[in-house]
Amino acid sequence: MPADREGSPIEFDGRYLTGSTDCEIIFGKVSLEMDPQQKKIYQSMPPEEKLNIALRLYDSARQLKTAALHCDHPDWTEEEVQEKVREIFLYART
Repeated sequence: MPADREGSPIEFDGRYLTGSTDCEIIFGKVSLEMDPQQKKIYQSMPPEEKLNIALRLYDSARQLKTAALHCDHPDWTEEEVQEKVREIFLYART
């Protein structure tokens, strides 16, 4: 998703993304280990707050998938993109 809903450029990694050619997402090193301090923070959270975080993460994942599909298939309508996102998340496996 190179531009926000108003069409303004979005800053990403020190660059401004402005068009469909900017559909590149750069991933840094990912650690599967949770920081001990972060673990304590999560352990002290009430369940409602943990659920809220999980729901926001899910929503973010859907937004990222939507943006990726728009970039990969610029000829698709919004309805086609949303249908594919729904299908991907419906049949997702972990």
